[in-house]
Amino acid sequence: MCLQTIMFEIKLWKVCPQCNRDKNTSKFNKSKTRKDGLSFYCKECCKKHYRKWATPENRKKRNEKVRKSYAKNKDKINKRRRELRKQNPEKYRQHERKYRKENVEKKRKWGRENYQRHKKDFLRRAKERKKKIIEKHIRILGGKCMICGYNKYVGVLELHHLMEKDSYYDRYKSKLNYSNFMLLCANCHRELHGRRE
Repeated sequence: MCLQTIMFEIKLWKVCPQCNRDKNTSKFNKSKTRKDGLSFYCKECCKKHYRKWATPENRKKRNEKVRKSYAKNKDKINKRRRELRKQNPEKYRQHERKYRKENVEKKRKWGRENYQRHKKDFLRRAKERKKKIIEKHIRILGGKCMICGYNKYVGVLELHHLMEKDSYYDRYKSKLNYSNFMLLCANCHRELHGRRE
């Protein structure tokens, strides 16, 4: 046997320090952190170790340890995550799409539970968002009634649709075709609709 063949044979085998057995490299998991590109222990020993730690008690301990570590290094971890997302946006999008498809019911259930837990916050934010959007539309349309010129209180001003096909909820959209709207005070708006009838 030549030296190259012997070296190749040596590379194909590795000793697991846990079970002290010579095993083929195919019996080891891959690991980028190690020089040889293989994990320290063989697959069998890794499974045994995992089963030992997969008990509910140990899982609680591990979760608690992870939580403490996250609380300690929160900014650092979040910064790293943001960087990874920026570097690989398509990879993260594909992962999210795949997860949504596979866990539709789970996501719906979580969404309902999350809404119930934070209902007050959701409603408050929605109200603030709608208010900002309406104020933006009013500002762009001149900030006063186009018929009588009223501009004392913003809450009285309303958007009047010139074309009936548009939705009532258009006023909550951030982008609008302003040529299709008139800004009116509540009195002028009711009067205009009353005349039509």
